[in-house]
Amino acid sequence: METILSIYEKQLQNNAGGRKLLTVVDSRLESTSYDLRTLDKRSSRAAACLKAYGCEKGDRVLISARETIKVWAFFWGSLKLGAVPCVLFPELGMGGLEVRLKAANANYVVTDADPVKLLECVTFPETLKSGIRLSKKYSKLAFQDYDEDHPDWDKEIHPIETDAEDPAFMVFTSGTTGTPKPVVHRHGIAEAIVRSMKNILHASPEDIYWCTAHPAWITGTVYGILGPVLCGIPSLQYDGSFHAKRWMPILQDRKVTLWYTAPTALRGLMREDADFFKNYDFSALEQIYSIGEPLPERVFEWGRETFGQPIYDTWFQTETGTIRIANQ
Repeated sequence: METILSIYEKQLQNNAGGRKLLTVVDSRLESTSYDLRTLDKRSSRAAACLKAYGCEKGDRVLISARETIKVWAFFWGSLKLGAVPCVLFPELGMGGLEVRLKAANANYVVTDADPVKLLECVTFPETLKSGIRLSKKYSKLAFQDYDEDHPDWDKEIHPIETDAEDPAFMVFTSGTTGTPKPVVHRHGIAEAIVRSMKNILHASPEDIYWCTAHPAWITGTVYGILGPVLCGIPSLQYDGSFHAKRWMPILQDRKVTLWYTAPTALRGLMREDADFFKNYDFSALEQIYSIGEPLPERVFEWGRETFGQPIYDTWFQTETGTIRIANQ
């Protein structure tokens, strides 16, 4: 049975041509693109850093950062070591962070938050081995520095051997019905991710794919970070906050063909006048999928009128890991 890392290794071998796989767009609509080999080097640096501070197979690594590329580096770097990464919302308050660190029995926290405030406001679990700070502007305190250009991290880290039953990554439930709970998925989820990307989202390497979910949600982890890499599909990640005047230029200028978003975002776009959308060309857009909550009829009809495509609804949960019900 394939695992996340076995499929990753195959994709890495097939990406010898340096095809761009990830494009990160910031709030100024400026972008940086990366091929898989560049992403692999970034993740190896992150893995070398974690390994230097004692990270090993099974350790739980919680990642709270605003920069997509650093989230990706530490997520994949953790996987390479056999550790279990979990992405958190960087906007979480100190209380929310503390709850999740304890519930996860976290061994490492990687963050761009101010360590001074963290140490003042958060009681860390006894399981924590180290904190790794991604910003250089704070005093060291109990946190270790991560300087991406440091020669100590310039090492090629090969993924360890993994079994399908080995723990792979963790995602927290939303907390709408109680305290957020950590859900751990195994490496054997890889085949289901690939199947659903191909058979439900109909994604192909010819697509330009944009999943708008933050990676702290299960959709953002599975279909934002893992899915595109395991299937070799060029994808976008947006580092800014939601705004129609940023999202629509991304859809148009990046020629997005496959868009996976949420009714909440679509309702936000619906606040704009109809004439606003006439300024944009969505002719490249071929497929739109929805996730996260029920898709109301009025949103469906608005989307079809505005983008010229139907919106297909999907459903799954943090606990299921991949899509379980979908409209075709």
